[in-house]
Amino acid sequence: MEAKINALVTWEETILWARTQKEMKPLLHDAYLSEDVIENARRYSDSAEFLEVLQLVQHHSPKAKQIADVGAGNGVASYAFAKAAYEVFAIEPDPGLHTGRAAIQQLTEHGQPSIHIFDGSGEHIPLGDQSVDVVFVRQALHHAANLRLFVTECQRVLRKGGILFSLRDHVVDNTAGLQEFLQSHPLHKYYQGENAYTELEYREAIQGAGFQIELTLQHYDNVINYAPEHSAWLEEHRVLSSDHLLAAKLGRISAFPGALFLYRWYVRNRYGYRPPVSVAQGRHIAFIARK
Repeated sequence: MEAKINALVTWEETILWARTQKEMKPLLHDAYLSEDVIENARRYSDSAEFLEVLQLVQHHSPKAKQIADVGAGNGVASYAFAKAAYEVFAIEPDPGLHTGRAAIQQLTEHGQPSIHIFDGSGEHIPLGDQSVDVVFVRQALHHAANLRLFVTECQRVLRKGGILFSLRDHVVDNTAGLQEFLQSHPLHKYYQGENAYTELEYREAIQGAGFQIELTLQHYDNVINYAPEHSAWLEEHRVLSSDHLLAAKLGRISAFPGALFLYRWYVRNRYGYRPPVSVAQGRHIAFIARK
């Protein structure tokens, strides 16, 4: 099976294979890539992540009516915005039934006809100049072959004063960090489609295209980046990541030599504790920028 999947080249083929692997099911569920396209879209529209996205859009662009969802994938964000009464232009190069435009078409046939589907990419957005109020890019900017061109295209299709929302993009510290991230990604070795940039590279591309960055969100700043992790887990993670907070939690026990190390070792082996994502290669970042 490993040899077979290594021969696959498309994202859709990789996802179809991953669905046959029991250990991949939680990952696919959290990524809204389970078999039921409609249910994926409904879950995302009701998620804490999208509820926060909606609040941010309404705050930064309260009069927005048209949204371009660039790199729309299987359309979960397009569906959620359409359900929230926006006119949506879904831009996606993948024609796939499970991961691309054909999946979005299924959503338009289930009560969201205000989604207009286009074959295009971030570097080539098939919309006119100054035609939308918001460009929404969820987990797609880091896939850019030409980061500056991608952002310039977003700027071109936005009306004056329009907003670019770029969410959940992978950040690395340097070239070595990129290789570390790619090696650790659970699916990259199969379809060779992942990528990441440094925070400086994202900033230079966004500002170089003529945007003013209004807000930057690091991995743990907002649920739009750290979902599906939940607040209870995050609080435990915060305590375990801080010697001061962990010592306060353990009380007198913390005075014994090696107590903090041993407790972290116990939690890691018992519950699967991980190092802080906030410093990991491939952590998420989000930008909100105005034209």
